[in-house]
Amino acid sequence: MYSDAEGRGAWDKIVFGSDVPPEDIHDVLDDYERLADSLGFSKETRDAVFFKTAEKLLRKAGVR
Repeated sequence: MYSDAEGRGAWDKIVFGSDVPPEDIHDVLDDYERLADSLGFSKETRDAVFFKTAEKLLRKAGVR
């Protein structure tokens, strides 16, 4: 698997996002969970895609 100079793989750089109305987000999340299942994502990869990577980026930007 590819990793960059900092040891990050491709999935370490993917951040979930959606522009659907809040009332539709559950359907979108269900779709992405099914996709993650079909790709065999580990819990760590799921957490990274759905919130941990965004959390790291926001902390680096000074957002708490």
